[in-house]
Amino acid sequence: MTFVGKILVIVIMVFALLFLGFSAVVFTTSTNWKEATGKERQKVTDLSSKTRDLTAAVEAAKKDAEKAKSDHQSELEAAATRIKTIEDAIKTAEAEVSAVRTKLEVAQESAKTSLAEAAENRKETELLRGQKSEVEKQANNTRFSRPS
Repeated sequence: MTFVGKILVIVIMVFALLFLGFSAVVFTTSTNWKEATGKERQKVTDLSSKTRDLTAAVEAAKKDAEKAKSDHQSELEAAATRIKTIEDAIKTAEAEVSAVRTKLEVAQESAKTSLAEAAENRKETELLRGQKSEVEKQANNTRFSRPS
């Protein structure tokens, strides 16, 4: 073998070892795409189910919010009705109070008038009693002072 042939054999052997190393590295670092896609599909399936569950939860929360909103609206309407009823009752009570006050004022005026009349009647009665007793005294004195 010639010197050039020996060099070529060594170069070919170096390249063969180099390609052997590359192929060994490629085979050891290669991923199993079937397993990798299976794992990713499982992740996608899990995320899809979580998305469906969360979507259902959001829909349920929306329904609950709408129900709560309608319940709140009906309670507001009921409260407004109660307030209106109470306000009407207050107006009625105020009207009754003013009517009673008016009647009370009239009754007080008539009581004052009656009291004044009663006082005048009492004075007149006292005067008449006094006059009666004087007349009786005179009658008694004249009866006893005259001999019959």
